[in-house]
Amino acid sequence: MQDLISRQAAIDALDKRFDSIPMEQTVEILQLRRDLRELPPAQPEQKWIPCSETVDIPDHEVMACDRYGAFIIGYLDCKDEQWLCESDDSIMYDPVAWCELPKPYKEEGT
Repeated sequence: MQDLISRQAAIDALDKRFDSIPMEQTVEILQLRRDLRELPPAQPEQKWIPCSETVDIPDHEVMACDRYGAFIIGYLDCKDEQWLCESDDSIMYDPVAWCELPKPYKEEGT
């Protein structure tokens, strides 16, 4: 797997070299800097879905969050307009949002 660098580290590296760049290349460097800022993230941000906007309840485990910031991994359900997320050993009443679980870790070459 290739190394991932932060977008800001690349922009900072450009800025350090900016003073030594010939004037005719300045516009190109500024364009490159803008392009770096607009690149999509290498690892997409988790997208939280509000329970209130959920139409189809997923039939697999998800991560749910309540209004206090507590998390649980379990199955989301809605009974009598009451949302809950249930795992093997606990239940979260009134989750406010949920998201898909990340893909499991795999070693390179497997």
